[in-house]
Amino acid sequence: MSEAILAALFLNFAGAVGAVTMRSLPTGSCVTYKLFAPVVYGGAIATFLAMFLFIKDQGFLYGIVYFFASGYVFVLLGSLLMDGFRSMLGLGALGIGGYLAVHVLL
Repeated sequence: MSEAILAALFLNFAGAVGAVTMRSLPTGSCVTYKLFAPVVYGGAIATFLAMFLFIKDQGFLYGIVYFFASGYVFVLLGSLLMDGFRSMLGLGALGIGGYLAVHVLL
């Protein structure tokens, strides 16, 4: 598995966590309230970067398919995790995916 795909998967997970966190905010824990802005805004940026990395590595058609398929799985996984744990995992995935993406792009 290439480094671009790994970065895209981590960033796609961060984006899915941001979407699930935004959807479940009124019932969230105090950790979720404190990490709301970095998780949601970082996840929004990570989603577009993940799509770019998938397309860059696999081509347009396969890149879009991989992006939506992995995003669907990650949203399902993110909705099953507890609030605070999900937010911390999302920030970790954002950091690891960002590091790998910078390494791939430079």
